[in-house]
Amino acid sequence: MEIIKTAVFKVKPDSLNRAQEAIRRFVKAVDENEPETLLYLSLQAAKDETSFIHFMRFASEDAEEFHKSTEWVVKFARTIYPLCVEEPRFHLYRAVACASPKEGQV
Repeated sequence: MEIIKTAVFKVKPDSLNRAQEAIRRFVKAVDENEPETLLYLSLQAAKDETSFIHFMRFASEDAEEFHKSTEWVVKFARTIYPLCVEEPRFHLYRAVACASPKEGQV
């Protein structure tokens, strides 16, 4: 069964550049090393650039467990948590409907 989650967090304004760089490195590692992570998307709020939401879609519970156990997740958590106003909040979802991204889109 697929696992779909979000992580919502807000970073301190003076930590914004460090947070963005950490996010870019982290998502690149996920993309390069986790074939069973079907989607990992980091979005920054347009009206509050210190607010982020991460969308995650894993092929299975095993894929999510693998993701959570990787060195890049541990490194990212150690980097991002101190930059946050409060700890990220995670939410679990069930898919209702989905359109596939078109070529050239995220």
